[in-house]
Amino acid sequence: MHPSLDIRRLNQLSSAVRRAAQAMICENPSADTISTFITAACTGPEARNQIRLLPVFYHCLDTRRIPTPDALDTCTVDTTNLLRAGITSLLLICEIPSRLPAVSDLWPRVWAWIQFGHMYGEILRQRLEIGLLPEAKFHCALTNLCENMTTDRSNESLMFGTPGFAAFTARSWAVLSQSDYVPEHERVIIILDNIFSGGTGFLDDLLDAVDGNVTDLAQLFRRELDFAIGTSSLGKPWLLSGILNMVSHSDDKTEGNNFGVRSPTPLYSALVPLNFVGPLTLIVSKLTQPNELIPHVKQILRHAIPVLEMCFRGPRRDQTLRVAIQSGLLPVMRICGQLQSKIHQTLRYLITKVLTPSVVYHDVIPDLVTAYSSASVGLQQREFFDPAVYDDWMTLGEVLIARSQCLIDFEAADRVYRRACDNMKCGMISDRTNLKRCAGCRELLYCSRACQISDWQTGHRESCRFHFAYHKKIRASYTAKEHAFLRFLFHRDAVKSMPSLVPKYLHALAQNPNTKFATVYDYRIHPPVARVVTLEHLAVNGIPEHWADLISRVRRSEGRMSLDLMGLVEGENKWAVVFPYRWETSDIEQALKGFASGTGSLSAQQEEAMGNLLAGEGSAGIH
Repeated sequence: MHPSLDIRRLNQLSSAVRRAAQAMICENPSADTISTFITAACTGPEARNQIRLLPVFYHCLDTRRIPTPDALDTCTVDTTNLLRAGITSLLLICEIPSRLPAVSDLWPRVWAWIQFGHMYGEILRQRLEIGLLPEAKFHCALTNLCENMTTDRSNESLMFGTPGFAAFTARSWAVLSQSDYVPEHERVIIILDNIFSGGTGFLDDLLDAVDGNVTDLAQLFRRELDFAIGTSSLGKPWLLSGILNMVSHSDDKTEGNNFGVRSPTPLYSALVPLNFVGPLTLIVSKLTQPNELIPHVKQILRHAIPVLEMCFRGPRRDQTLRVAIQSGLLPVMRICGQLQSKIHQTLRYLITKVLTPSVVYHDVIPDLVTAYSSASVGLQQREFFDPAVYDDWMTLGEVLIARSQCLIDFEAADRVYRRACDNMKCGMISDRTNLKRCAGCRELLYCSRACQISDWQTGHRESCRFHFAYHKKIRASYTAKEHAFLRFLFHRDAVKSMPSLVPKYLHALAQNPNTKFATVYDYRIHPPVARVVTLEHLAVNGIPEHWADLISRVRRSEGRMSLDLMGLVEGENKWAVVFPYRWETSDIEQALKGFASGTGSLSAQQEEAMGNLLAGEGSAGIH
């Protein structure tokens, strides 16, 4: 037993306090004895040195004095007094202002009574009339106790390793965050910061603090972000670091090197709609303005970048990303590139797997171009601790130049929109204004009433509702303008890449002359990689019936229609947007088959079509 718990130390107390203490450690202390001891401990000579009363507290906190749940319903007077003595000792320990020694024997008893008081607090207060503090004050007192005990590394290791301690401390955090006990609120954040720094996977502990509701936890973090931002402006940036550390260590997916398989947890998915990204990026941007970063700001950056990166993994992340870009994300990333830490792998992921694939969205490009230009002023390679980050940064700039020019061309007033009639027996390509849309599906276009009737009779009657479902799915993800720009960008890239695809088509046709193929362009990487896939082996994460009808149309088109897919990043998933490619004649397909088979001569029209294709002049094609 630790010397500070030895009962013989009571002989060093003043006579009045010693008598009260000795009466407390008897087998059945009375209510008057407990009252006398409280008076002596709080107002007597030992009021400022209550640590000398640890032998009494240790004795009264004997876990054998904790009754079973059933026994609480029929508590005798003696049992009630033992409970009162235990709770009194617990609260007095919490009020000890000085550092507690490394008392491994004391902590298990303290922890057992903490759990008991937390679980049966209302019964103790109301039915047994034991003076347990109100919940907020109770957690306030326990936070002071934890702070005093964790000043000793031995105590800290003992406490942090106690099963349930993290969850209970998280509960204290949740309670104190809504109280007026600001100093204790700040202390419990620091304690949790220290706990979470020792590992990952604390999401269940945090959820216990809010009764298992991940939305409530996200709202709590959102309020705490505002609180931490306010304290950072007052010179307490470590609180923001603590909050971000709690978020980033809440699950085991934020840490580690396996970037390719991570997906946003429910917590991150719940944080994004609460505008967690904007204020976080803005405050981090402000804190990184000085040339010399203080240590706490460096720590904030190490936590903030992984948190932001996980927030960008949700659906339509470009909307969240745009907020971050406008709030100063790129200057922050440039600063992070100078740090000597593991953050560089996350930076590379942000540039290559988040920013670059997002340069396909109509609304992201202008903001990203402006932010990139500003953040790149005076940029030199030697600034970056990892040269690979600099290379990725420069590649992003090249992509932005190309896509911004594409956006300018897209928004040109004199651009002509050309589309094809969706009657596979017609296929006439004309100005979009000359075609009328199907009133049912809002997707297919026809050059005349006769073509619409013909297509209705040959299959659209059954597939109209599936095209409408696809139309709704697209509109749920993209506005009409966003979708139109994707179509424009994809068409431009497809035309440029066709010469390099001819060998792939010839190889595929040589193996399967009668098989229909699709071209898949993967925009998750740069430059987009195109591959030729047979329709039978292509799985599309869209609407199966809609996809089946498109395949049917390809077969009925007799070589005047092909399917091309634009693979985009939507969170962790690849979302394939389908853009059918159309020709007025079947010359391209026939020419490819002729070359692939090595037999037969090409007609003049086929030779011209192949010449245009190989020259990268696909103006005859339309989506």
